Amino acid sequence: MTIGGDLDSVRAMAAPSGVFARLLGTTTIRNEAEAVLAAPIDFVWETFTDAARMPEWDPAVKRMTPLDGEPRPGARFEVEIAAGFGWSKRHVEEVVEWTPPRRRVIRGWQKSVFFEVTMELSPRGQQTHCRWSSRIELYGLMRAMGPLTYAVGKRNLDVAIRCMKAFIAKNGPRAASAASIG
Repeated sequence: MTIGGDLDSVRAMAAPSGVFARLLGTTTIRNEAEAVLAAPIDFVWETFTDAARMPEWDPAVKRMTPLDGEPRPGARFEVEIAAGFGWSKRHVEEVVEWTPPRRRVIRGWQKSVFFEVTMELSPRGQQTHCRWSSRIELYGLMRAMGPLTYAVGKRNLDVAIRCMKAFIAKNGPRAASAASIG
């Protein structure tokens, strides 16, 4: 699926308005997950913002393809995610903010769901504090899925953090130096 134009325009067109907005409304869901990762901030940034490497550490991502070259505000990616039962879904995500090596904000749209995901990094010596947060807006009848969407969104952020930790343990700077010693 390809989205034409910027996501704010698409979101404005799809969001209910007038009488429908009052009848159907919008539900906003927020989730967070955070951890201290055993790698320096530059390694964490380079590893976890590289579109080609996303499937290596995030089990939900089957493929992430840049559509507009290098990451920068306004750049878009096509993302294919595992949707369960052998199915996959594709959607477009747009970079809203790109501040290496500290902060990345992306947003996207899937039918009646708008989402924005932020990754914030801060150095802690040779480690990195990582905080993921998401904001999901459900429109119309999708509002009935609010409790499930909250649970799945929270689980996805928690899984992302656990997968990042495991990936760093296996592939991070300390793993590389331990392999060269042994």
